[in-house]
Amino acid sequence: MANLAVKGVRKRFGGLVALDHASIELDSGRITGLIGPNGAGKTTLYNVMTGFLPADGGDVFYKGERVTDLAPVQLVHRGICRSFQDLRLFLRLSVLDNVMAAISHQQGERLWSAIFGGRGQERRNRERAMMVLDKVGLADRASDLAEDLGLGEQKVLCLARVLATDADVMLLDEPTSNLDYHEMKRMFDLINGLAAQGKIICIVEHNVELIVNLCHYVYALHLGRNIAEGTPQEIVKNPKVLSVYLGERREGVPEWG
Repeated sequence: MANLAVKGVRKRFGGLVALDHASIELDSGRITGLIGPNGAGKTTLYNVMTGFLPADGGDVFYKGERVTDLAPVQLVHRGICRSFQDLRLFLRLSVLDNVMAAISHQQGERLWSAIFGGRGQERRNRERAMMVLDKVGLADRASDLAEDLGLGEQKVLCLARVLATDADVMLLDEPTSNLDYHEMKRMFDLINGLAAQGKIICIVEHNVELIVNLCHYVYALHLGRNIAEGTPQEIVKNPKVLSVYLGERREGVPEWG
């Protein structure tokens, strides 16, 4: 079984079918792409995988264990974390404080440690957060407010927050949207480096260049259903994928976005 496997997940919102037996598998060291037009069910699938929405059917397994009904904080503690398309940063806090707030298993979450061990734990969290910021190239912005970063650096900060949780599974929602070439290259290199370290990475992305050059395997969704899967080169030539994105069947690279 894959490190993380989604098996036949279903989700409805009233009469709207958001997920219809959707399935994906994620493995260590592999970057998996999740694509589909608006309304395909990509974000809903992420929300089910990370406990923000309950599934109406199907299951999510992590390392062979069923984790379908666990809450987001429980899944983070098991090593599954996601970023959000709308970033969800604490804009009026410093870059360093944003990362510190994301550190998993903080001793301060427990009453005993909060009373007797707060300062020492805070120091350790600060040191660890600085290590994460150094890893993503934001150490020199640690004292700046998050709102003072450019969009590219804000997206890197979101990635740093995911890293700070010690997650093995990183579900990234449009990590390069609206970035220029240099910002995109920076994010590309960071994600590639994390995969090389054995992280399990899935990205929702509309940028075809990123999908083709970064991902090892791709799943395509439409109306909550799997319509294709394969290597990026296979996906961009798949007739079903081309039909969904372009409204016609023809060879070539679809202009997603």
